[in-house]
Amino acid sequence: AVQDEVDRIKPAIIAMGGVVRVLSADADTGVVKVQFRGASRVQQGLELALRDLPFVNAVQFVMGDDDE
Repeated sequence: AVQDEVDRIKPAIIAMGGVVRVLSADADTGVVKVQFRGASRVQQGLELALRDLPFVNAVQFVMGDDDE
């Protein structure tokens, strides 16, 4: 479900110069780790979108240097 949400908004993230990749999603804790590079406003939007998922309690960002 986390990957589906990222895939849904990924074209907009890319259009705004961002790069995103889901690293992990822990079903027990509700923590999602995401590799991200881009503007802070884009990061905030991504976090809000993921936090809207009922089982996501926290989103941890890892700054990424790798292009997809």
